[in-house]
Amino acid sequence: MLTIRPEQIEAIRAARDETLLREVAASLREAFPAVTEPLDDDALRGRLRELLGCVRQHGIDGEQDFARLANVAVALAWRYDAHPWLEQYLADSSVADPAERVRRVVSHGVREKERQEKNWRARRAFKGSPS
Repeated sequence: MLTIRPEQIEAIRAARDETLLREVAASLREAFPAVTEPLDDDALRGRLRELLGCVRQHGIDGEQDFARLANVAVALAWRYDAHPWLEQYLADSSVADPAERVRRVVSHGVREKERQEKNWRARRAFKGSPS
């Protein structure tokens, strides 16, 4: 019988995580070049590693769910800590399915980003209007 020791399981998980971080980082660089360009590869993977630890605390372990949350984090300019709604959705114990909590975060994140862009356009139009 083959026995896998806990440290071997952790090594496998760490290797899987590094692959995931590289793949998500490459995807983010393609989708969000303006936000990711100032970060070198190590810095980008570091931010993603921090996010991965955060989402795992909420029982979210799916790779696709993580990638979706990474998109939200980048869209919010990595300031997910400044958006209390994000933590509320991730920690919502009334929603047992982690994928549903992620869906709610993404949905709210899209609305939040649209609101920010609308406000930015309104401020720009206001500043450009004659007095």
